[in-house]
Amino acid sequence: MFIRYQVQPIKGFVYESVRFSPELPATIVATVVPRAGSQARCSGCGRAGPTYDHAARLRVWTLPPLFKFTLALVYTMRRVKCPACGVVVEKVPWATGKHSLCDGFRLLLARWARKLSWDETADGFHVSWADVYGSVQWVVEYGFQPRALENIRVIGIDEICVRVGRGFWTLIYQIDEGLTRLLWGGARPHRADAAPRARPLGPRGLRRHSLRLPGYVAGLHPDGVAVFFCVQSN
Repeated sequence: MFIRYQVQPIKGFVYESVRFSPELPATIVATVVPRAGSQARCSGCGRAGPTYDHAARLRVWTLPPLFKFTLALVYTMRRVKCPACGVVVEKVPWATGKHSLCDGFRLLLARWARKLSWDETADGFHVSWADVYGSVQWVVEYGFQPRALENIRVIGIDEICVRVGRGFWTLIYQIDEGLTRLLWGGARPHRADAAPRARPLGPRGLRRHSLRLPGYVAGLHPDGVAVFFCVQSN
């Protein structure tokens, strides 16, 4: 029992059973239930509140595979009657939002995506390419939340292939002396989308920028952050 909680902590819940699935081949299913006396927590504000009702169907989340076996976590979601947010679905500690992968698995995929291609990562963990993409995006967005975009003086831009023959991502870095970090990454933006929010770099912008790609122009967002947008059609 102790090993289960080390593999996937579920504060406020308990593992009712772990068994092979009678319906799905090579799948181990862990069934989770609320701990006795615990209240559901609002997915909006995080407050604990009384249970309003239960979902009609089980929800299934995927854990990292164990050798040839797929690991699945199943649970019947509650709706909580929150005094601030109304009747909303509860928050669970092993997953965020409507994602079908547990957060720990998404973090694992994002880490391996740094070492392997995204296709190889997807094949190795028996998930889709979209699962790897979403995991990387989730980790990057989480890392962007607490950052302060101040005193940026030198930036560089580069482009990477995220899928052979399928598309590229633009990466914008801060490359000031003593501080190198990723500022933005994503699909190549169009000028029509970026132009209304940017103005040309003037004498009071960045000291310099390193632009390695043709077809891009630099601009300065109203909040002082440098942006680049494409001047050629995809």
